[in-house]
Amino acid sequence: MPHRGLARRRRRYEVVEAEPGRAFAFRTLPELDPTRRNSTTWGYRLEPADGGTRVTHSYEITRLPLRPFRALFGVLLPDHRDMRPQMRHNLEALGGLLRREAAGPAAAEQGARPGITPGPGGF
Repeated sequence: MPHRGLARRRRRYEVVEAEPGRAFAFRTLPELDPTRRNSTTWGYRLEPADGGTRVTHSYEITRLPLRPFRALFGVLLPDHRDMRPQMRHNLEALGGLLRREAAGPAAAEQGARPGITPGPGGF
């Protein structure tokens, strides 16, 4: 899902957790640039569920932007106000990729993109 808004930002990241088959997390690195002093940690947890795998996607704002930039980011980067649509897109993309991979090379070649269904708690 492309970012909406007037601005696009590139950030540097640091992996903070990597446990194959169980968890992966990374964070945006705060920078000296005053517009990039904020930091968010993004995570994925995997657990067995109903013959498959439940993936939980989360984020935590660990360092807010400097006060003068908070309102400006809301205008320039509206996706930052509510990350749920981007998170839903990430989970759907991951689900489609894993289903194509599980279906084998023929499905990947045909570009199969089955959707995923949210669990009882939603996304």
